[in-house]
Amino acid sequence: MPDIAADWARKVEKLLRIGGGTHELQDILDAIQSGSMQSFVSGDSWAVTQVAEFPRKRVLEVLFLVGRLEDVPALRDQVEAFGRAIGADFVRAYGRPGWEPTAKSLGWKPSQRIFVKDL
Repeated sequence: MPDIAADWARKVEKLLRIGGGTHELQDILDAIQSGSMQSFVSGDSWAVTQVAEFPRKRVLEVLFLVGRLEDVPALRDQVEAFGRAIGADFVRAYGRPGWEPTAKSLGWKPSQRIFVKDL
């Protein structure tokens, strides 16, 4: 049987590097422990969120999702239920372009692209 935790760790570390290196896996685990990030698990998949407060909106941000495509609908349901429970106005997710067809099939719509530039 594969080591799911080790597989998640490798994938998350890669995602975090691609996302600009703003966090390491231990930072994520610490934030979940402190309550500033949230963890959702379904089957062999894991999603992590954080709440962003803006002057006019509360946004639930999906920072990443790793695992199996067939687990995504159950994770979506958990994340959306949490978002409604905390009074979030909407949920947004960060992901690679390859996720767009799956996201659309689950009711998501593209919003804006994020551009980054190293300084």
